[in-house]
Amino acid sequence: MKMIVDPDRIEELGRQLKNFSLDIEGMYRYVHDMVTRLVDAVDAKYHESYVRANTRALREALGTLRGNTETASRNLQDLSRYALESAQEYRARDSQLARLIAQSSIKFGLNFDMQKALSGIYRVTGVSTSIGSKFAVRNLNIKLGTGSVTALLAGGSIPVLTTGAAVVDMQKVGKKQQEAMAKLDEIIRVERKIAAGEIYPTYHIAKLLSEKNSVIEALLKYEENAEMKKTLMMVKNGDPAAWGKYITQKVQYYLHEVGFDIGTDKNGNPLLDGLFGPRTASAVILMQYYLDGENVNGRADDLKTLELIRNAAMQGVTFKDIKEYMSQWKPESPSYAVSVKDNGYIPVEHLARISTMNGGYDLIQKEVAVAWAKLIQDVLEYNKTAKDEDKLKLSAFTCSDGYRPYVDQVRLYAGYYLEDVAKLLGTSNYNIAATPKFNIGEKNAHEYIKQHVNEFKKDPYKFAENAVSSGILSGYGTSNHGYGLAIDFNFGDPGSLFYRILDKDHEYNGYIYKKGQIVGHGQTEGPPIDPLTAYQKFSGKGYNYGMGKALKKETRWLAAQDPQKTYGFKPLLVNKPISEDEGNFENNYKETWHWSYAP
Repeated sequence: MKMIVDPDRIEELGRQLKNFSLDIEGMYRYVHDMVTRLVDAVDAKYHESYVRANTRALREALGTLRGNTETASRNLQDLSRYALESAQEYRARDSQLARLIAQSSIKFGLNFDMQKALSGIYRVTGVSTSIGSKFAVRNLNIKLGTGSVTALLAGGSIPVLTTGAAVVDMQKVGKKQQEAMAKLDEIIRVERKIAAGEIYPTYHIAKLLSEKNSVIEALLKYEENAEMKKTLMMVKNGDPAAWGKYITQKVQYYLHEVGFDIGTDKNGNPLLDGLFGPRTASAVILMQYYLDGENVNGRADDLKTLELIRNAAMQGVTFKDIKEYMSQWKPESPSYAVSVKDNGYIPVEHLARISTMNGGYDLIQKEVAVAWAKLIQDVLEYNKTAKDEDKLKLSAFTCSDGYRPYVDQVRLYAGYYLEDVAKLLGTSNYNIAATPKFNIGEKNAHEYIKQHVNEFKKDPYKFAENAVSSGILSGYGTSNHGYGLAIDFNFGDPGSLFYRILDKDHEYNGYIYKKGQIVGHGQTEGPPIDPLTAYQKFSGKGYNYGMGKALKKETRWLAAQDPQKTYGFKPLLVNKPISEDEGNFENNYKETWHWSYAP
């Protein structure tokens, strides 16, 4: 069996080993300072010989620990250096081979047998061999007579080979840029750990952090895109979100190279805005699924994602390839089979990011994320030929709520319960919430929530976190959001739950709500009105609970796609109307925006 060496994975191992070395030193410094302060305090207060003997033994143990730490750190650094050097050697070997092939191609051309032979040599870095082998033929786009071939250099960033010397120079620049990005990523990761109190600054860490500005200056020299240079300057000026934005911009660039629609700016250029919108999110998910199906996480701000997509683009992967592949896709059962007690506790490695309305993200199980990504691409395809009045809002298919951890279910339920009991919080949207299975029982949970209402009013998130982490409101969830298998879309469709279409102007809390506008669920104008308040205190047509038809074209379009067969999604319906206000219950939607993944 032939063994394939992946220098990128070796390099990643080298970086991790170096990080372990830094972590060990940081932890030693933390323990040393803590124990030294304790021993000094004991020595200052107690003078008995047996106490001094114990503190002296502790100091000796610290000395031994220091020696062991230095040895471990040194060994890890040596291993890291060996791994990084090995990765460079493998790359140099592959680069030399690629140049020989390219030069031979220019002189003699490549026949099919040669291309077939190459399929056993070249692969997309980070992609399985079986996938990599199918790239080989189309990668070799020879233009005989012009002296150019498509780039083959693994991990490179060179669109066309012209001469051997030019190849070497361009590859060196691409490699240096990648190394600088890896270095800066390591620095920022260490900064975040220090800020979070996870590690303590040491000499080696301080030395690493001191290189930050020089690394950024190197990246500025290599970067040709003006917008990305601006983002790098934001990194240099300390913007905590700028590094993730820069990586996302690079990912967007290569997604465009593959052929994905990532949007355009006002000048018609590819939109490299660094935001995690539905175009970018769906493209990242589908690329990950196509190239490495077991490792879908939806992250666009990650160097591993950038490396995967860049290498695939360099190897000739196209949007057409992915589109053809997904045309055969069928909704798959979730890889994480859950029991009722897993509700709210889905391991993060089984979740992937999908985009929200504002460019943020929510989490959902991986298989659901792939289904959502296919849906987004289908909407984009539909809009290409649809009449203007029929075009769908892409933002309507972003996520307003995905996976709901147990602590969030507790927070939502507490707000619902408090409002239902005493209206202590004024207007809110906590009217509907599934009741968690509290270990102390529902009655005792109610008493605790009422006793801590002021804590909830001050900070609902902190209240829930403290109540759950302390064990008082421990338990498991009952919302199907807790399984990571449900998406609330941003349809803004008022065809369910509580809302009114006003039959006249209404003044409420100093604001005039105009005739014809919607208040409650689906409201888009004016200060938000609690849905129950909207139904009880305003007049006009509407529904009072859990019934309605889809009014928005986005909801209707999805319902017309045979959604459970096509995407695995089914809507939340009621069996029969509970009551009516305008007599229209087509489809009997309980929540038009809520769709569950049930292939």
